[in-house]
Amino acid sequence: MIDRLSGRQTLSVATSGSGSVLEKKQQLYQRICAYELDDPSHEIGFLAHLMSANGWSRPLALRATEEYRKFVFLALVANHPVTPSDQVDQVWHLHLPFRSWRGWRPWRRWRWSGPMGVLLIGLGVIGSALASAAAESSNEPASGSEGLLWLLASTLLAGSVWIAFDVLRPLLRQPSEGRGMPALNVLELAYLARGPGGALQAALASLVVSGALLPNRERRSLVALGESKAPLEDLAQQMVRVHHTLRGRSNAEVSYQDIINPVHYDFTALVVRLQGRQLLLQGHREVIALAAGNPFARFFLGVAVAQFLFVLLPAAVWLFLVPPTLAISLALSVPSGRTLWAENVLEYYRIATIHGEALRRVALLGPEEMTGGRLDDLRGLIKDVEADQAGSGGCGC
Repeated sequence: MIDRLSGRQTLSVATSGSGSVLEKKQQLYQRICAYELDDPSHEIGFLAHLMSANGWSRPLALRATEEYRKFVFLALVANHPVTPSDQVDQVWHLHLPFRSWRGWRPWRRWRWSGPMGVLLIGLGVIGSALASAAAESSNEPASGSEGLLWLLASTLLAGSVWIAFDVLRPLLRQPSEGRGMPALNVLELAYLARGPGGALQAALASLVVSGALLPNRERRSLVALGESKAPLEDLAQQMVRVHHTLRGRSNAEVSYQDIINPVHYDFTALVVRLQGRQLLLQGHREVIALAAGNPFARFFLGVAVAQFLFVLLPAAVWLFLVPPTLAISLALSVPSGRTLWAENVLEYYRIATIHGEALRRVALLGPEEMTGGRLDDLRGLIKDVEADQAGSGGCGC
């Protein structure tokens, strides 16, 4: 069994068995007790994250981590499967990503971006020459070299596509790591995971939980109840002001579609905070990613490039260059605006909050995670609105 002696955790077991085995078990348990769960490189520590994710007090979180250490020891020395309690399971699921992030060091592929960029240009030039030679040879009697030329051209084309997605795209989306795991609030998580719409749904959920707004499924609206019982983030404060502005003088409710409309809100502060933590692209990278992700911009740019190449180059060369151009534009398309580091941060939070508090799950996964109390009503309201839109052809009429 496990008890405490002199204020420190020690192991006491039955006297049966050799002394060396008992000593090894005691040493193992002491090592487990001495293991530091918190990582100084994290902006938010393990214990603080555990409290935030589960809504626990500090004493409860400390007790749960102590029981987790006992469970780890038992799992190592028992000769049969062991099952953790619910609290220990929460600690275990949170510890998994913390453990993996300590040793995570991705390969920085873009250190070779300069040579790879030169190689890409070289492949295009060589491929063009091969394609032109193949086209000219097709007007002559069949020769054994024609098939080889087209094979080489296809290989070079595939290589250019690979380089576009494996080099240019990571280069655009750098960095791939940060100095420490950032502590993100619910609205920052929601914007990073699901964009402006997701952030507004998370803000609305926080207002419903705090008691400031009440969902009315029958009227598809949100009714103002009073002041929030908890401090509000900037976007939630904006939503309170928007609700007050949109509601009539004799009416305390606003339709869901009106209050969730992004045109009423300023996301600048939220975006700047995420960019400052290198989670969203900024500057010329943001412009390139969003422009390449716009289907209209990509279409008109493609037409312009195609027309230019068609006028100046032979048809075979034009056919060879258009696919790589399209591949590069797709590779540079990042509609979410997220960096590679942001993708890893989101994955970390998804694992860490899979069984955590409802608002964090809503931020990461959407309305389906709105469970419990008033959030059930809000989830039903959103489903009703989506059903109405689907029934009217999606126009919201």
